[in-house]
Amino acid sequence: MAFKRPHIVSVPSGQAFLEQLAGSLVEDFYDSEPEALGSVTILLPTRRATRRLKEAFLRSNNSTTPLLPRIYAIGDIEEDDSITNGSESVSALINESHSVPPTMSPTRQKLLLAKLIHRWWGLRTDDNTKPFDQALHVARGLVNFLDRFQTARLDILSLDSLVPEDYAAHWRETIDFLRIITEQWPAFLEEQNLVDPATRRTRILENLSQQWEDNPPTTPVLAAGSTGSLPATADLLAVVAKLPLGCVLVPGLDQELDQESWEALGETHPQHGLKRLLHRLQIERSAVPNWGDAEGYRGNAARRRLLSEVMRPEPTCTNWHKIVSIDPVAVQGLSRVTCPSLAAEATVIAMMMRDASGTAGHTAALVTPDRELARRVKVELQRWELSVDDSAGIPFLETSVGVLLPLIANMANAQASPIPLLAMLKHPLCAGGTTHMIFRNHVAELEQSTLRGYLPAPGFEGLLKELSSTFAAEELVGWFQSIASAGEHLLSLTSSASVSLDEVILSHISFAEWLTKNIECPSITPLWGTDGGEAAKKLLGDLAVMAREAGPIHGKEYASIFVKLLSDVFVRPKLDGRSHLYIWGPLEARLQQADLVIVGSLNEGTWPRHTGADSWLSRSMRHSLGLPGPEQTIGLSAHDFSQLFCAPNVVLTRSTKNAGAETVPSRWLVRLDAVLRRVGLAARTDRSAHWTALSALLDKTTESHRQIKPPT
Repeated sequence: MAFKRPHIVSVPSGQAFLEQLAGSLVEDFYDSEPEALGSVTILLPTRRATRRLKEAFLRSNNSTTPLLPRIYAIGDIEEDDSITNGSESVSALINESHSVPPTMSPTRQKLLLAKLIHRWWGLRTDDNTKPFDQALHVARGLVNFLDRFQTARLDILSLDSLVPEDYAAHWRETIDFLRIITEQWPAFLEEQNLVDPATRRTRILENLSQQWEDNPPTTPVLAAGSTGSLPATADLLAVVAKLPLGCVLVPGLDQELDQESWEALGETHPQHGLKRLLHRLQIERSAVPNWGDAEGYRGNAARRRLLSEVMRPEPTCTNWHKIVSIDPVAVQGLSRVTCPSLAAEATVIAMMMRDASGTAGHTAALVTPDRELARRVKVELQRWELSVDDSAGIPFLETSVGVLLPLIANMANAQASPIPLLAMLKHPLCAGGTTHMIFRNHVAELEQSTLRGYLPAPGFEGLLKELSSTFAAEELVGWFQSIASAGEHLLSLTSSASVSLDEVILSHISFAEWLTKNIECPSITPLWGTDGGEAAKKLLGDLAVMAREAGPIHGKEYASIFVKLLSDVFVRPKLDGRSHLYIWGPLEARLQQADLVIVGSLNEGTWPRHTGADSWLSRSMRHSLGLPGPEQTIGLSAHDFSQLFCAPNVVLTRSTKNAGAETVPSRWLVRLDAVLRRVGLAARTDRSAHWTALSALLDKTTESHRQIKPPT
């Protein structure tokens, strides 16, 4: 059984992509031959999309479908599929003859590269004066650099082809340094039979393409939602399009754009990636039909025509003066809100999401790459005790465990000096084998009797000596003595000139477990019972194992090293599944839709995000090597914005100031304003006054102020 449609089709912007896909496949397969649906293979860009598609099938009219299609993610290829709630990566489709060596975690990759960097510094300066934590900082940038090369399928040895005489003199030294990743790193991976994560992803996609070319599947294969931005992905889509039972479903192909503008597309245009993909698939835009019934796409046709005008490429922007009118239907459900500050923007967004949650079954999603805005919105929603599903999760260092552990490390590095010690002891998880109440009372006594005055000698011994001189209560001295006994080993390690990193980590964890023990619950370790604690336990256990390969460090570097190793780690708390409020990044928002979509922080530098200067290569170097420029990233961001802009109910928000500095509206908002002002529709979309006035009333008290007389 095959698809009842051509090999290459499109779902127009603004449609419920996954719902359309699920509904059409049920109609194609299940209604006529129910068991045939289970033989269909579907490839989607992300794991979240695979889970959402499964839910869409279950929500369809045929929710009793006995068999679901086999759904795989081609963008998130990980070594351990079990950690992703049952979603499978495309690696499961590879047979043994096309198998790929395993990879390593990003943390281990960063740690091992830092070791090579630190060794390189030592060979150049005849000593190891540069700290290891600085090597970790450089390794983080080197990992990203390596990832870009491998994703673009470029040979890292091509760096040697750059002619030093054509560039600044320091380039010779840079090339010498980069031999760490051109020579030493590949040799290490080959010895360990490992590959980098980006290389593994590329090889898996390449091997699957070759496997299907050699032996085409005898069951239907559908690749949906990808724009082919990665070379290996584009090759796989080309293979699927040629399969006898293959179909490629592209998102948001603009059929409204005139041919002159289509030919003039630049890399920053939202359609440029799709144009490049269609060229790779050897098909004209006019030959790509829409997926499903065309009648279902008329509802947002006017919005798509407006988007097409707004996103005109620069060479044809002069056509704006020819616009006579735009159908007012195009701005129905479209709102713009400009707020005076980021805090005000977060409040307004939270109010909108709360308002949407008041309707049973309605969903609302904030889509933004600005993590500060996302955090503020989550805090504002706590006013009404509303939970939100944040796709990015929580940075590990912002969880209860993630806050306590650096406090302990800082205390140890400072040899128990008063301020770091109090910061650690006042953490709400600390109980020290007693109860939280007893522990807090002892901390208060210690602060008042000993830590407010002359600075004690370093270490726990200095504090114990100071306690004795103040004639403190025996109970308080005994309590602090137990803390000193438990933490003395950690302090001795962090004061050492050379110590094994894994030994310090294990001592750190051991002291943290003791410090959080509660006499009321003696059989459990409260440290791992907090939100994200289970993930933290596995994370730190793995970190201790990885640290064995790092070699010795200076003890005083430990706190900085610990934070740098875990700064990029996120944990995803378990939700009860009842929340209908979401926060998505642009990547996670692809293919998903909510009843209310809020596109937040629409300022230059955020939408699109500034790529910043490359630490390793100049723009001309990147071009000569074949690395994609920042324009391609802007084009992908523009496509994400375009998909969101066509949602039935969408609000575009921005703040005029951030941290006291003036902001610049996103280039796409400027274009939208230009077009809407031309046709006299700008005022119909601006809801700034309404929402800012409501947010100002939120904290306003209704009671009149009363003057209080001074005491007599």
